[in-house]
Amino acid sequence: MDELTSSPDSASWATKRRFPRFRLETHVIVTELRSGITRAVKGWSRDVCEGGLGGMVAEGLNADDEVLVEFPLPSARQQLLLRARVHRHSSSHYGFEFLQTTPAVLRDIRQACQMLPIQK
Repeated sequence: MDELTSSPDSASWATKRRFPRFRLETHVIVTELRSGITRAVKGWSRDVCEGGLGGMVAEGLNADDEVLVEFPLPSARQQLLLRARVHRHSSSHYGFEFLQTTPAVLRDIRQACQMLPIQK
């Protein structure tokens, strides 16, 4: 729970991460799934890891909301479309935790991360 309330700039926050983050700056589309109504918003990713994606979205999202996140990976043949949970947010910066990724998707993410610089 501390991860949700700690500042992303604090050193202790970064050490609690489950996976290292890798810089991935690309467009992203986040689709909210609320009460059967969908709303797609455009954003920009900052980093990716096996467990999720960090980025900026101009429109407000709520923590714990379930969303679809669509984004390209450098090594993938097509864009990824993954279910995710809004894990944290600060202003327009959001963290999206991937839900139920397949072994094939994890392989694609790992391959991409090997080609990307580590996010500090």
